[in-house]
Amino acid sequence: MFKADVLSIGAHAGDAEIASGIALANAVNSGKKVAICHLTLGEKGHPNMSPQKYAELKHEEAAAAAETLGAQLYILGYLDGELPENDDVKKAIADVIRDCKPDVIITHHAKSIHKDHAICHRNVLDAIFYAALKSFVTDREPHFARHLYFAENWEDKEGFIPEIILEVTNADIELWKRTAQCYSLFRGEVVNFPYIEYYEKLARLRGIENYVPYAVTFAVPPAARKRRVTSLL
Repeated sequence: MFKADVLSIGAHAGDAEIASGIALANAVNSGKKVAICHLTLGEKGHPNMSPQKYAELKHEEAAAAAETLGAQLYILGYLDGELPENDDVKKAIADVIRDCKPDVIITHHAKSIHKDHAICHRNVLDAIFYAALKSFVTDREPHFARHLYFAENWEDKEGFIPEIILEVTNADIELWKRTAQCYSLFRGEVVNFPYIEYYEKLARLRGIENYVPYAVTFAVPPAARKRRVTSLL
């Protein structure tokens, strides 16, 4: 059985690697185990390739990226642009959580220009709940993931507040770049958006803002902002 320290859940193959990939690389370089779950392959995103052909390519790219990073890979296979928000999806994600038993889950922020991202966010919130409840009986043991973080993503910027700052290294960024480059999308062969350059420079910017060379940031659920302390000192 594979036990993950960190599980990143994305709406499309590539979302987890590009938005939280530097943090995953940081975990791997720190000796931790990571897992990635794609709810869809993002097969409708190629301007010239059919969804069927692009799905085949994205499946190969996702496997190569997971191998490069050393991640356990889950692909749930819902349709790009048609990701449902229902108990079937939530229970499927809950099974992934129960299977790899992460301490940390990373997913999309609540608001996005892409509806699949926002739906993924809402599905994950309930999936965490389902995964923890003994009364939801499956062939996997219940598991409660203690920490939930929302990755900083250029498509999910509305209302995003960088509340958690993770210092990362150049070695983390290099491992992430090798992982991201497994995707033709991120190599610039599908659209012109410079994904790797954007996130690398964002990591430098977040580092400068926080007095370290590089950093990545996360938002947290509202309940995680309230903390009980015994002293302010």
